[in-house]
Amino acid sequence: MTDEKAQVRDLNAPVGVKRVHTIVTEMRDGEVYSTHNYPLGSDEPVTMPMEHALKLLHDPAFEVKNAAGERLKPVKKRDPHDRAELTEDETVAQWDELSQQALYARAKVYAGSEGLKVNTEKVVLIAFLKAAAKRNVGVSRGSDEAAERIAAAGGAVPKEHLDKMFPPAPMVAETNKRHRATA
Repeated sequence: MTDEKAQVRDLNAPVGVKRVHTIVTEMRDGEVYSTHNYPLGSDEPVTMPMEHALKLLHDPAFEVKNAAGERLKPVKKRDPHDRAELTEDETVAQWDELSQQALYARAKVYAGSEGLKVNTEKVVLIAFLKAAAKRNVGVSRGSDEAAERIAAAGGAVPKEHLDKMFPPAPMVAETNKRHRATA
């Protein structure tokens, strides 16, 4: 099952146009170590390892199909501190009520999940998901520190200072390095 393949399309890409999407395949010490680029379009699906395809599952703009041709349901990334409204096909569940496969699919949409394998134990997946939820709190809900830094700068921040104040995430920094090297 670890060799399972997926077929992926970028439904937001114009017909005949392929957009390159970078999947982080390995992280070491919190830094991006290895990536793989996939040129995805809306017309022709691209075959990739299921482990890579699951990274795109958080965005419904990506159509991910398994080897049997069945479309996988998108996985929502949620801020655990926001009161989410459940749709009629959702329910609240305890972590240990979810299957190992369901936990794995949810974990793979988060950065840092590269070391998780399809046979990772449930307790490890649950611990990872709990830690990922804590890491994303400041990112999705805003940051008092950011507001304080902007206020200290008089309400406006010159572009040359933004990267110093708010360093890009490791994946963004790595992508920026590659783009500068090829430009």
